[in-house]
Amino acid sequence: MEGTRTARASRRGVPRTRDEYRAMLDAASARSALARMPAPALRQLIERGTRLDAKARTIIYREGDAPMVVLVVHGTLRVYATAEDGREFTLFWAHPGD
Repeated sequence: MEGTRTARASRRGVPRTRDEYRAMLDAASARSALARMPAPALRQLIERGTRLDAKARTIIYREGDAPMVVLVVHGTLRVYATAEDGREFTLFWAHPGD
């Protein structure tokens, strides 16, 4: 099967305040591989990052797009491939901290 790798985001309610989001971001980054980075580098990476609140079934990345690093803070991200005939199959699910 040839296909295009894409990623979709889903969510069930987003943090309502900046403080709630920051707490969720800190918790997710602490659970992630990013936690091994030196604290100043991680802080700089997070500060330069872009927050994306995506509705369910929103495609946030397609094969051929510029590479990106994504940290799931809230919800679930589905990474899947699409066959030439349009069928989709899930490669993996990413959760907060992934």
